[in-house]
Amino acid sequence: MSKAPPGSPPTVAIAFAVFLLMASGFIALLSIVIPGAGLMVLAALMLGLMFAAQYFIWGKWLYKYVVEKERKELELQAAHTDKSNQHSEG
Repeated sequence: MSKAPPGSPPTVAIAFAVFLLMASGFIALLSIVIPGAGLMVLAALMLGLMFAAQYFIWGKWLYKYVVEKERKELELQAAHTDKSNQHSEG
């Protein structure tokens, strides 16, 4: 019975974990020198979360609503121009 070859290690997850570890260490050292650095990082994190929330709100729910509303408006506009064309020809 042959063994299945071992899968490749999760290099992306390892790299991301190392990056987070190094970034948090850098922020910790920076917070010693500049006491407000932690608040600056927190503000940047909150801005990033707000951007992500806006992306999901518009991308998942509101975009479909806006496209549907524009489609209805274009249909009404086309019907109005067809009606005005018929009146001008007749």
